[in-house]
Amino acid sequence: MLKTCPADVVRKHIVLMSDGGPGDYFEDYSPIIENAHNTEDVTLTVMSYYEHKTVIDGETYYFNGPTYNTPSSAMHKAEMDALAGLGGGSSVFADRKSAYVLDEYLAKDLKIEELEEVGMHEFHPQAGTPSPVTDGVTGAELSSLLLQGFFPSRAKMEEGVEQPIMANASPLYAQWKFGAGKVGSIMIDLEGVWSAELLESAAGKKILSNIVSELFMRVEQAQSSSMEITLAEDNFRTQVNVYGYNSKKEPSSKLVAFVVAPDGGAAKKFDLSQLSTTRNRFEFENQTPGTYTIYVLKVNKNFDMGAENIKSVSDVPESQIIDQAIARRTFSYSKEYDGTANAYKTGQELLLSLSTRTAAEGEEYG
Repeated sequence: MLKTCPADVVRKHIVLMSDGGPGDYFEDYSPIIENAHNTEDVTLTVMSYYEHKTVIDGETYYFNGPTYNTPSSAMHKAEMDALAGLGGGSSVFADRKSAYVLDEYLAKDLKIEELEEVGMHEFHPQAGTPSPVTDGVTGAELSSLLLQGFFPSRAKMEEGVEQPIMANASPLYAQWKFGAGKVGSIMIDLEGVWSAELLESAAGKKILSNIVSELFMRVEQAQSSSMEITLAEDNFRTQVNVYGYNSKKEPSSKLVAFVVAPDGGAAKKFDLSQLSTTRNRFEFENQTPGTYTIYVLKVNKNFDMGAENIKSVSDVPESQIIDQAIARRTFSYSKEYDGTANAYKTGQELLLSLSTRTAAEGEEYG
């Protein structure tokens, strides 16, 4: 039954309530637990209740009958301890009259507060929540990838967080809406150290292409314009490329542009005829989260873009405008992105600073 759990289940655990006197042989049932633990990461806590206990020759024996008092009639403590060991958990013997005593053992066996620092081992990624990120890639193709490590994490708790690809119950890739755009977080290097098959296989390349497409801003284009605008985004810089204009064929005109930032401050002005040999592109910095509006105008060649009275697109006289196009670039910034951070040295501190979890009193995450 536990094999059918979704990929994002963090723990698969069994609590076995026992009288400590199994009727089957240990060698018959113990391999089942051992296999479940080794192949499916299932853990086990064995809870054995006793009626009374007695010390015989310096060793404590547990019994489940009022007349039982000899070692041969004692509960099988050694077997219960060994079974719990095979399942990676605890063996607990408790008086039937005692209060609930599983709390500390479950916390330890479930590793509730434990999060690996780095998953330095081979694994096969699994499909998570349905998403365009895995379009064109089958579950079999995804799970056939063999990756060499990842940074274990827990997904954000906010609504709308997608986890399309999982790594041992941790999100290998997650994305969520931020402003008018999206932020994506991939918990593996993209330098080929752990991610070689992701970068080299057809399935991996398709996934990475889908991620880029999902995070790319869709350009809003003015329908009536003969010009087409495309944007090349590079974190805090955006290159604007204009197609459908040839200065040699239209020598009496030129291109100018205005970029309006999300904070509503003064627009940035560009005279493309002075910026590039092709006169069809320019760059601007974008460091404020939000949507930047880009106006590209084809105007008369003699129009003075540098004039002090030209501060925004509305200041350009209609008589000077031959054609125009509009595009928008949404910039989403999240603390998860820090181009200066070393993922292998300071990544844990970054994750801890972003985590919504808190350490128990007297403890601290290390």
